Amino acid sequence: MANQKPVRLCIGCRTRAKTNELVRIAYEIAGESRSLVIDDRSVLPGRGAWVHHDPECLSKALQRRALPRAFRNQVETEKLAETLAQWQSENTNTPNNDESGSEN
Repeated sequence: MANQKPVRLCIGCRTRAKTNELVRIAYEIAGESRSLVIDDRSVLPGRGAWVHHDPECLSKALQRRALPRAFRNQVETEKLAETLAQWQSENTNTPNNDESGSEN
């Protein structure tokens, strides 16, 4: 039982998953400004929100206004979707091995 990963709730689809299946979103404070960033190492201090790697979960979270509730504050989410898409393209661990045999 010592090898179990912590379980967190995805704020988009509201399902529980292990932390290695989710990505943490946290505030990054730089001087006077605060912005939402992907905390891929889960080391930033303060509150965090967890969401699946699926862009659909992030869009559900944005539609439901789950991020302001999770952070208990107004948040600016405009750049977050772009940041998550870029992070996903950089961190794709599954190679595309489509061997359907229907190459044209």
